Amino acid sequence: YVGAQRGEGLAHLRHAHDALLAQAERLDPLEVLTARTFLANALVLDGRLGEAQAPLQDAVARHARLGAAAGASHILDVSRAMWLADTGRLDEARRLLEQLRDATVAQSGLATPM
Repeated sequence: YVGAQRGEGLAHLRHAHDALLAQAERLDPLEVLTARTFLANALVLDGRLGEAQAPLQDAVARHARLGAAAGASHILDVSRAMWLADTGRLDEARRLLEQLRDATVAQSGLATPM
């Protein structure tokens, strides 16, 4: 039953994602970035690493294009690190996580719980 619910949730997320992407030219680029990020994250968490690669790479590229306007994207960053680790690219995952840690400490100080 739990697996059925999880599968249904992913199906609903895909449907919402596809509906948003179908009208991407009319949407705020941040909304499209969010849709791509959430789909990639759900796929990574579900272990669908092959399916996650394209939306993850697209979200990373969109985030880079938006620059400062995109702000921090912790879900995207952690999803990317998880994808790298789960696909055996452990050194890259570690470097990314270390960069995230360092950025968090620089922004909030060492006393911030992580």
